[in-house]
Amino acid sequence: MTLSKEEQHSQKEFDDLLLRIFVNEFEEQKALAMAKGGMQLETKEAFCSKRTMELEKAIDQSREKLVNGFRAFIKKTGEIPEIIPLFKKFQNNIEENENITSEVENTQKKSFQEIFEINDDDFLILYNIACEELNKTHYEIASDMFNFLSWLNPQIYLSMMNFGLAESLQGHHDVAKEIYETCLKVFPTVHLLHLYAADNYCLMKEKDKAKELLEQCVTLATAANDTNCLLQAEKLKVKLSF
Repeated sequence: MTLSKEEQHSQKEFDDLLLRIFVNEFEEQKALAMAKGGMQLETKEAFCSKRTMELEKAIDQSREKLVNGFRAFIKKTGEIPEIIPLFKKFQNNIEENENITSEVENTQKKSFQEIFEINDDDFLILYNIACEELNKTHYEIASDMFNFLSWLNPQIYLSMMNFGLAESLQGHHDVAKEIYETCLKVFPTVHLLHLYAADNYCLMKEKDKAKELLEQCVTLATAANDTNCLLQAEKLKVKLSF
């Protein structure tokens, strides 16, 4: 697909920005190595090239996971007529291997749930399907589904929280950590998020961070009078004491 002059200009600005970021990373690593009495073995060019490849791989993996979530829902919702129109809107882009967000590039103020006119009842159907997969211990499928739902509407913290949980239950604690940290920045007062994140840090043997989040969880859960969350927090506190 040929880019317009405006798109080429935008792409060049983006590439230049990435290069500046990678050069800064290189200089920081170089300074750190020198401070420790060592030396930077890579050249600046080699470092920037490696980081560019890593970023491209991460983008490809992210997009692949999004597509997997979409396809997982297709398999599970074939008999739900209300959901079919939603998937028809995505299907052509998926089959043609195009960017499924390309048609909505200039509508950033809306969630994709709004853009694709998915009502809350239909979204809840999808969410419940993902929860069923999680409860059946189909963690990889559930992860893809919750990731897809988080993309549809990032303002629904339950989708992102369960995305993190599904990753953690697969032993992908570093991935879960990133998900929880992102979610906590957006929803800093949700006590369940603090509990899930604390449990993941506990599994990573990062007890100090787990205890910090657990304290915040207890404070928020007490204010919300969530006795079940407080009970779970007490159990985690016991685990952290060993």
